[in-house]
Amino acid sequence: MTSKAAPSPPTTKIIEPYHVIEAQITQAINILHEQPEGGKPNIAAAARQFFVPEQRLRARWNGHRSKQDVIPANRKLREYQELAIAHMPFFVTIMKTQIGGLLLKSASTGPAAF
Repeated sequence: MTSKAAPSPPTTKIIEPYHVIEAQITQAINILHEQPEGGKPNIAAAARQFFVPEQRLRARWNGHRSKQDVIPANRKLREYQELAIAHMPFFVTIMKTQIGGLLLKSASTGPAAF
């Protein structure tokens, strides 16, 4: 009879949420910046130390922004324009009140004589 070796249990890779990985990448970048001037940073070693993807760490080191920091291409309005639109109902209400008051005032005094 031949005995078979028991199968090894499957290895499970823990998948971290995006914001956790980005926080670890930020820490790794900070450590890489603290290295002495003139020394070439070892990005691969930092990636292993902080358990982050090497390519993503290398991209951040080279100035690429993360997905959460990039402004989407289909965003038509700038932030100040979005804020203006968000506050527009408040301003419309004020304008209606002011115009309504002017209309009532002119109706009570009659037509203006020029």
